[in-house]
Amino acid sequence: MGVISQLIYIVNKERSYAMPGILVVEDDENLNRGITFSLKKSGYEVFSAESVKKAKRIASDNNVDVTICDVNLPDG
Repeated sequence: MGVISQLIYIVNKERSYAMPGILVVEDDENLNRGITFSLKKSGYEVFSAESVKKAKRIASDNNVDVTICDVNLPDG
């Protein structure tokens, strides 16, 4: 089972009636798009950010239940 499949399983296990909002924070454009695409294809509401600054703005303006974050972002 891949990492994304494991994350989807965890979220599904804890899911209520509403689909959770997932924030993907990744500065690698291709990886960000791939993760975002996979999660959207599974029916999740997905928000995407390439920086900590943008992620904070998205998180404060939207209903984010789960964050998937790169640990080596240039600004954080």
